[in-house]
Amino acid sequence: GAVAPSSGAVRQQVVDVGTGAGAPGLPLALLRPDLAVKLVEPKQKRAALLRMTLGRLGCQSPRAGDAAADGAATAQVLQTRGEALDESFDVALSRATLSPPAWLELGARLAPAGEVWVLLAREPAPARDGWCKVEERRYRWPLTEVERRAACYRPR
Repeated sequence: GAVAPSSGAVRQQVVDVGTGAGAPGLPLALLRPDLAVKLVEPKQKRAALLRMTLGRLGCQSPRAGDAAADGAATAQVLQTRGEALDESFDVALSRATLSPPAWLELGARLAPAGEVWVLLAREPAPARDGWCKVEERRYRWPLTEVERRAACYRPR
């Protein structure tokens, strides 16, 4: 499955594009301190709020990939657009930033050898040449009880 526990010294690199107030990347960073999470948000006010939140939680990493001290959670905020990133990640995820087909396209560029998670409502799961859907999970959004799906894609 996606975002498997790290078994060695190398931390999995996770990117959350268009994180807004921090979902889903911030909870993931807090729950999984073995991950190096980058929260990508282009809007200055939201990025500043995320940095302040990380500082108050004591989990802001000055540089991605820094070792977590004593198992503490770390995350890094990047104030930019996902399209501007020029690095690769192990896992790419985004919630309601782009249409599912557009996100799968960008996510595949950001995690070319990894996994891309596409969060879906009622729309069909997108397809992309060279990639296959390997998992789909159904869940209910707690506040509304509306059913959603999360589809995981990997390169063929």
